[in-house]
Amino acid sequence: MTDIVLTETRTTQGGGAVRVITLNRPDRMNAITPDLLNALNLALIEADRDEAIGAIVLTGAGRAFCAGDDLLDQQDMDLDDEDLVAAFCKDLQDVTRNIMFTETPVIAAVHGWAVGGAFSWPMNCDLSIWAEDARGFFPELSYGIFVSGGVTALLPRIVGPARANEMMYLSQKYGADDLQDMGVAWRVVPGGTLMDEAMTVASRIADLPATARTAMK
Repeated sequence: MTDIVLTETRTTQGGGAVRVITLNRPDRMNAITPDLLNALNLALIEADRDEAIGAIVLTGAGRAFCAGDDLLDQQDMDLDDEDLVAAFCKDLQDVTRNIMFTETPVIAAVHGWAVGGAFSWPMNCDLSIWAEDARGFFPELSYGIFVSGGVTALLPRIVGPARANEMMYLSQKYGADDLQDMGVAWRVVPGGTLMDEAMTVASRIADLPATARTAMK
C-alpha cells in the first residue's frame, strides 16, 4: 500500500481486529488527489475483504482529517478532458460506496478540517467521533461544482431539509459541537483522546459476533 494512505491492524482485547486507515498527506492537510482516492479505495476494499477485520477506523494524519480537493493539484488537471474528470468523480463516489455498501463497519475519527467530499465521508460512516477543534463545511457550490458523497440524500434525513439546504447552498462552516447538536457528529471528545475513543468503539464493534455484525451493517 502506498504511503499516501497508511494502514495498520490493531488487535482487540477480545481477539478481534481493527484496521486503521490514515490519510497521509499532512503537508497538504490530506487534501484529495486522484492518487489519494485510489489508495483510499484500495485500503477500504482490502480491509472489507479481510475476514479477520471487524471494524475500520478512518482518520487523517497531521492537523486535519481532510481539507477537500487539492486545488493546487487540480491546476495540473486538464478539466476539459471529460474522461479524466469522470474518472476522478467516480473514484470520489467510490469512497462513499466502499464505506456504506460493504460489510465492515467504519468509524470516522475527525480532527481539524473536514471539507467538501471529505465532509461527507464521516456522514457515510456508521459512527463518527469528532475532536473538539474539528470543523466542516461544503464549499462546492461556491466553486461552481456539486456536492458528493450522497449528501443530497443523506443530509436532509439527518438535519432536515432546510438546514441541509443551508449547509450546501451557503457553505456555512460548523464546529464539532454544532455538528453534534444537528446529529451529524455522533460524539465530540478532546482532541488528545480522539484515537483512543475511536479505538475503544471500534474494538467493541469488532468483538461482536461476526454474523450479527455484518447483518447489521
